[in-house]
Amino acid sequence: MVFHHKKVVLFVTWAMLFLTLSYAIAYTLISYDTLVNWYYNITPHFYKNDIWTSEFFTHRTKVFGHLYSWSLVFMSIFILLVELRTKRNDISTIELKKPLIAVDSILVFSLTMVVWWLWQMKAAYATDEVFSAIHFASKPLFLTISYYPLPNNHIFFNAINHWFIYFTDDLVFTGRLIAGFAIAWMMKDIYIFTNNLLKNKLIRIAIILLLLTIFPIFGFATQARGYGLHLLLSWVSFVNIYQYNQNHQKKYLTYFGFVAALGLWTMPSFLYFWIGMSLPNYIKMVMNRKLDISFILTSVKIVWLTLILYLPAVTFSGWRALFANKYVATGQEGYTEFIHNFFTGSYFQGLFNEWFATGSFTWIGLSILSLPFIIWKLDRKNIFSQWIWYLLSTFFSLILMIIVMKKYPFYRNLISHCMMFWVMLLILLGIYVQSIKKQFTYIMLGTMVMVASYFTYTNFRVFPFQLYYYDVNTLSNAMYDHDLSAYTALKVHIEDESFYWHTPIRKVTDQIILGGVIDPSADILIIESGRTSKIDTLQWIKLERVGDTEFWKKVK
Repeated sequence: MVFHHKKVVLFVTWAMLFLTLSYAIAYTLISYDTLVNWYYNITPHFYKNDIWTSEFFTHRTKVFGHLYSWSLVFMSIFILLVELRTKRNDISTIELKKPLIAVDSILVFSLTMVVWWLWQMKAAYATDEVFSAIHFASKPLFLTISYYPLPNNHIFFNAINHWFIYFTDDLVFTGRLIAGFAIAWMMKDIYIFTNNLLKNKLIRIAIILLLLTIFPIFGFATQARGYGLHLLLSWVSFVNIYQYNQNHQKKYLTYFGFVAALGLWTMPSFLYFWIGMSLPNYIKMVMNRKLDISFILTSVKIVWLTLILYLPAVTFSGWRALFANKYVATGQEGYTEFIHNFFTGSYFQGLFNEWFATGSFTWIGLSILSLPFIIWKLDRKNIFSQWIWYLLSTFFSLILMIIVMKKYPFYRNLISHCMMFWVMLLILLGIYVQSIKKQFTYIMLGTMVMVASYFTYTNFRVFPFQLYYYDVNTLSNAMYDHDLSAYTALKVHIEDESFYWHTPIRKVTDQIILGGVIDPSADILIIESGRTSKIDTLQWIKLERVGDTEFWKKVK
């Protein structure tokens, strides 16, 4: 099937206008109390349900929601008018056809899934994975996309994982499967992408093997979080902006805009990557003194689509939940102090250790970062210069954003930067090596095998501990080893911060209640020792304590 690109864009724009207008009308006409009752009727038990109306969906949130939703209506009208007035000189088409299935691509995909399977078997379910699965993915879809109490809700990822609830109750495993599939698809695409750049198939395969040993890449491919999807969307967005810069077909801008919006909907930290990939085009405009209106409009559309995707979250959780929570709020220290600590602190030591397994030797990480620029100095091919721009803009924009925001992103939020650096380094190195003596090809292959072996050795020592910086397996084993047979077939309420008991408790009963409001119909209450002040000791009696968790029984 073949669709005219312009018609597809107009159809999507009309659909977004209809969606935002319908939402704005309904949200405005329905009263606050009615919406509260409706939301609780969707599912009465959810994370922090005891403070939802006081901290998240307040009257103030409702008022801001009116402004937000109607602003998107007018923004949609503006985008539509621009599209209608744009000359129809773009004759590019979008073709839906059966993908060509190559044997080596299938092998790369399968190899990645095997590596994923072996590593994910070594890691017990981490608390963040359980949190994501039970508090978001397992809930009704509207709550999944509208409730944002913490950045743990990688919305697009959880919205995908949500549908697996109709096939299994283990959404942690299905979440891991989604992440693994995303990484395998990315590796397959990287392999195909290198086909026109590298003649030697062994080097292309070696690149995939080495990428599969990079700790942040394979590590978060094993986790039921949005990081694997984040990587895939990062790669696809890069490929499309790369293709646009090669041939200037607007359909690639459309793909780039759509994928970037989904990336931002998955994780707001995708912003670091999107800005880094877009910056070279804006620098080019300044240098050439010529505006690329299509690219500028695409940037506006990305903001517009992202705001629409976050419409339920903003109108039911409040904008502060997304943009002013403690994980993204600007630091309190002055810029001078922050900049000094930024360049003298240990942030980059830890970052380079995850990317390059360099331990405390920060200088080795800096040396590796300089390799693409050394290659560019040795041979200034046009492709080298083009990719150097991507690398420079990606890291320059990242550093600038960190300084402006006065906020260090978690290392795992920068895995797309790690992936893109390694891909670009290895491709540039491969292009350079194949242009000189053939013997250097074997030297490169041998070096890559040694690096991959070293990374694999270090990964065995830090996986899965270094993913979240606590002993995941020890904590999980302690819960699984504890005798829970006394709670078989009982109705168990798991209070908010004891959510990680959900997995072992599920093995003895399927009557599980979650949330901050203690359900009086429950037989057993599981709660952290520091939160027992909410317990009515006339109705509950303590049975036992396991670590920081207490088990209470309802008094008959």
